[in-house]
Amino acid sequence: CVVIPTLLLISIYFPLQYAHWTNFLPLLNHTPLEYGQSAFHSLNLFFGVEFLLLLHPFIKHPEKSRKWAHIAVAHSTVLYLIVAIVTLAF
Repeated sequence: CVVIPTLLLISIYFPLQYAHWTNFLPLLNHTPLEYGQSAFHSLNLFFGVEFLLLLHPFIKHPEKSRKWAHIAVAHSTVLYLIVAIVTLAF
C-alpha cells in the first residue's frame, strides 16, 4: 500500500508535460459557503481512520506505533493530493 503508489509518482512526469494550469484559475467563482460544503463532502476521502480502526486490535504496542500511523496517513494524503492536482491539470 506504500511502495506501489510511491512508484507511480514517476509516471506523473508524462501528464505534466501536457498540463493546462489554467484549469485551476476560476477559484473565486464560488462563495466560501460552497467551498465549505465541498470540503465537508470530501472529508471521507482524506480520513485514514477506517484503516487505523481496522488494524488497531492487532497492534501489540499502540503507543509506540502512533507516530508511524500518523506518518502513514500523512504520506497517503500527500500522494492523493499530488495525484489529484496532476489529474485536474491534465
